[in-house]
Amino acid sequence: MIPAKSTQGNRPALQGNAVFLQINQIEDHELLSCFKEPLTEDEDKRTVLNGFIESWEPESSNTEEREARLIEFLVFACTENTLITDNPQNLEEICHVLFYFLYSVEDAPSQERKEELYEKLAAWLTSTVKVADLQMEMCSILLNLIPRCDDVAPSLLQPKEQKERNRRWGNCRGRVFAIMLKFAQENNLGELFREILTKSLFESWLLEDELHANLLLGSYRLFNKTSIDAIEEAHQFLLEYLRKRPQESPIAFRAVLNVLASEANSPRALMEVFSLDAVRRLPNNPQYKPIYNLLDLLYQGNVDDYKRFLDTEENLECVKGIGLYPEKIKFKIQQLTLCDLGREEPLQNLEELRIKLDCEDLRQVERVVQAAQQQGLLEALFDYSQNTLRLHKVALRVFTNQQDNWEGLSRKLEHWAVQTKTIRNYSHVINCESQI
Repeated sequence: MIPAKSTQGNRPALQGNAVFLQINQIEDHELLSCFKEPLTEDEDKRTVLNGFIESWEPESSNTEEREARLIEFLVFACTENTLITDNPQNLEEICHVLFYFLYSVEDAPSQERKEELYEKLAAWLTSTVKVADLQMEMCSILLNLIPRCDDVAPSLLQPKEQKERNRRWGNCRGRVFAIMLKFAQENNLGELFREILTKSLFESWLLEDELHANLLLGSYRLFNKTSIDAIEEAHQFLLEYLRKRPQESPIAFRAVLNVLASEANSPRALMEVFSLDAVRRLPNNPQYKPIYNLLDLLYQGNVDDYKRFLDTEENLECVKGIGLYPEKIKFKIQQLTLCDLGREEPLQNLEELRIKLDCEDLRQVERVVQAAQQQGLLEALFDYSQNTLRLHKVALRVFTNQQDNWEGLSRKLEHWAVQTKTIRNYSHVINCESQI
């Protein structure tokens, strides 16, 4: 990314079959013209800029002196918010010049000045809002300029030195990305991060623990503010954050609320939240105890337990107070209770089932069964002539350390092993026939 200009009169030099185009590199001071437009109304700042131009012409050939000038100008530019203009073309030119200057600064492992310059530029780019999308695009280019932090097979560094280098630049990436996340959240740019921002991205950067946790929390807040479609992505980042910060009980309440309010009715999702240490600490605070008890009911309770829970006025008011509908929660528990009943006895009498699920009539039972099938919790077949319901492939709500659960898991594994072997044998036969 070295700016260059062609030299009039120079012709390609031919050597065998190779063609070399001779070019002259543009001098540093010639690149500063794009900075003049934003500073036209500020005489003091324009004077400073002219001072840079005059001091750089003619330039010294000394590399250290040039680098000192570049750093001095970068620090100056990062303090001038007026350089962030609402003229996209001018702003892009300014950014690319600054990126070129930064690229030209030597990477000295014993010094932290280059990492600081990356952060200063990111902070400058997000210090004001003029062309938000373009500013975020420039931040992305800046992020990609940071040296990669993955292992390089032909590296000349010793393994320990390579690891330290990776960790150093990985944390630099993390700090710059944290600035980008904050800017995106404040300016509703979360859609730009969809399908790009993942938990595995942070893991590849070898981040310090505190920085890693902050990035997870920032990602949650960004997606939580983005759109309804991003709620599940936000929830997954929140769970990962709580695994790293088990003492964060107040925000653990949000994870509980997410899974209670979710349209999905997944025993696995309930288990993920219920098993978090931060969530298990919620009952220590009287304010969160009713909601924790409600989560416990959804995780392993039944319809009768839920009715007793709502008999307490405090619990009922708490459920309504956080925006949950008691009837919707009951509908979920009815489906999950149906799973427990189906595992105990696959063939259910419809009238007895109606009573166990606390349904008013058979039509309500049908609604519960249909919803459970749509959620993938079970498969069912009604036999109205016999007034029965046969349940198949019923989901396991809670895996406990009991003999029947382990036996059930063993049977499933044996079944999958047989299916896998059959498929492999069939594929082998097909391959052999195709080769004949």
